[in-house]
Amino acid sequence: MLALKNCKILAICVSTFIRMLVVQGIFQTIFQLYPKKVLYFNLESIGLIVGIKILGQIPALIGARILSDKLGRLPILMTGFGITCLANLIPFCQSFEPVMLITFLSGI
Repeated sequence: MLALKNCKILAICVSTFIRMLVVQGIFQTIFQLYPKKVLYFNLESIGLIVGIKILGQIPALIGARILSDKLGRLPILMTGFGITCLANLIPFCQSFEPVMLITFLSGI
């Protein structure tokens, strides 16, 4: 309860909660409509796309922990943010393979 009185910790908690709602809302609902309606992917392909994002997150989290101890948190966070920005390239993809690659990298 004492942590909630600290304004910085409270702000980080609120911003993380809002980010989680936005990311999960967009990726779990709207993003899955795009490959179905625009790229005409079947449901199995969309399931693989969602799964590959998780596969990108697993090694990235382990690697980020190790590298952040050696290099500091800011360079690792900025690198991760830069790689995640690649997800903005998905509307320019017209086939399954580039979408899979970009989704895997956005999991990082």
